[in-house]
Amino acid sequence: MRLLLSTPVMLCFAFFLLLSMALSGWQTFSTTALAQLYPIELVFASSALTAFMLGSAAGVAFGGVLASRSDRHRTIAVGGMLGGAVGTVALGTAALSVSLLAPIAALAGFAVGIVAPARDILVREVTPTHSRGKVYGFVYSALTSADWWRRSCSAGCSTVVHRSSFSWSPPG
Repeated sequence: MRLLLSTPVMLCFAFFLLLSMALSGWQTFSTTALAQLYPIELVFASSALTAFMLGSAAGVAFGGVLASRSDRHRTIAVGGMLGGAVGTVALGTAALSVSLLAPIAALAGFAVGIVAPARDILVREVTPTHSRGKVYGFVYSALTSADWWRRSCSAGCSTVVHRSSFSWSPPG
């Protein structure tokens, strides 16, 4: 138990949790947000999400090659997250040309995809060989935790919108 609560393992857990929350947010809210920010139909906004996911898959493949040829896994992980953040913020400014939405989303996805192989190697680096299964199980449980948080927040947002839209108040 002490190993799971150690600072390196908890930092890995936190990284997995925050990364998964960000990706869940992208998947859940990007199409609606882009359709509200730009003068486009929801169908075109969903193509930006598709471009993000395809870019992410390509980024994972490239990130695997990059991670195997480098010892700078922290730099790769941070660089990928920064690249994804820059792309996402650029999309959120509503200042881009509509024709750039899918390419910028694909680049953001590619940057985030690069993170996955380096992230996994970082977990391996902080884990003793005899405890890898336990640590991987614990750290990867952050992915499920993030999905739970996303669903809870989505339900909370829906409840707030519903209550404000219909002037609902709790009994009592």
